[in-house]
Amino acid sequence: MIVAESNENKLSGLFDKFLDLVVPKDKDLSELLPYKKTLKDGVLVTNDDKFQIMFKVKTTDLTSISEDGFMRMVNKLTYLNRVYLEPYKIYSLTYPTETIEQGIYWKNRIQEAKRELINNSNSYLEAYLKWNLKLAYDNYERVELVSTLPELMFVIAVYGKTVKEVKNHADVLKQAGGKELDLQRITEEDLTNVITKLMNPNSSL
Repeated sequence: MIVAESNENKLSGLFDKFLDLVVPKDKDLSELLPYKKTLKDGVLVTNDDKFQIMFKVKTTDLTSISEDGFMRMVNKLTYLNRVYLEPYKIYSLTYPTETIEQGIYWKNRIQEAKRELINNSNSYLEAYLKWNLKLAYDNYERVELVSTLPELMFVIAVYGKTVKEVKNHADVLKQAGGKELDLQRITEEDLTNVITKLMNPNSSL
């Protein structure tokens, strides 16, 4: 009797063959990752013994920003590219939007507004209390909607042949970004999440 091979086994076999083609026999898979380690001050060491520092860019709601605010950001990015002449790379990453605290807050506001409406004995306040309850419900629904949307995060990486060089490049970039871009060094702890996301774009960090 011939037993048909499962799809899972077929896929596993194909993946193994793919690895045989891509990964050299004398190398471990971990050796192909671009980073060797992270230093305590958030400096990344690459496999070729170069160095990187990553910045998180301040996120801005472009749908509500004023025209003047938008132009200030554009001008600041233009200025950065004029001042900072070394290579750098921009990554865009998406994360699930964290709205747990906001959701709890508006749930409590709904319960509070309900109690105020039930306990109210002043007819003049009834319209206001109903409006207040509706406002709490509307804001809670907005929070629920936002929780389904991915949060976009931009990361800028700068490079250097030595730790001193990459730190100098980082200082120049941060100063050029000003308060408009508000570049923040990514800490050693957060770097783990960023690198994991870069290596696995489909992960839901």
